[in-house]
Parts: sequence; structure tokens; C-alpha cells
Amino acid sequence: GFRPPFDFPGAWISQRLQASIANETVAVLNHPDFHQLFGAGSRPEVPLAGLLGDQALSGQIDRLFITDDKIWIVDYKTNRPSPDNPADVPIVYKAQLQSYYDALKAIFPQKDVRCFLLLTDQCNFMEINCQ
Repeated sequence: GFRPPFDFPGAWISQRLQASIANETVAVLNHPDFHQLFGAGSRPEVPLAGLLGDQALSGQIDRLFITDDKIWIVDYKTNRPSPDNPADVPIVYKAQLQSYYDALKAIFPQKDVRCFLLLTDQCNFMEINCQ
């Protein structure tokens, strides 16, 4: 298994937890269903700022996947336990995705914009309806 060095930030975390986090990260990166998210057309940590009506928006999209006709907004969540279905997703996460959706749909009205949570503890890719 993974054995992290102890000379990095976060070294105070137990070796067991470090290994768990590393294994979870590798599982997400290697998951066959997520290959598009980390390939061509995808961007990490995308800043987003602007006005939605009279409300200011400032945020950072964890992962943005863009093609000629679609945009996927992906937000990583590490909750434990993570929700099993969209009905159990906290409203604050849905509101965050909705604001990103509204902004990107205003910028790219011709594109199919979809929102997802990537729940890292289960390698679960869950679509959240933001239309």
C-alpha cells in the first residue's frame, strides 16, 4: 500500500489516514467512468466570478469539462458517509451547483450544462438537476 513520507504538510495525520486519502484519490483518478473528467477538455480549479441578476458570485469549480456542445460542472465532496441519492444531498451543495449552472448557462446558452457531485469515498458520480 501507499506509505507517505513524514516531511510534508499534514504529516501530523496518521499513516493509516494518509494511506486512506491517497488510496481514495488514486481510485477516483483511475476509475474508468471518470476518464473524461481528467482528460482533454477538462480544467481543474476554475475560478468563476460575476453578477447573477443583482447577486455577486465568486467561487471555484473543482473540475470543469467542456466540449463543443456540453459543459459538466463537477464538485468534489469527501463527506463520510456521503449521500446515496440526490434527495439526501445537503441544500447548500445544491445551491452552490445551481449558482455555477446559472452563470455558465448565461455565458454559454447554446451548450448543454450539467452539474455533478463526485463523492470520493464511494467513487460515486451523482448528477444534480440544476435546470
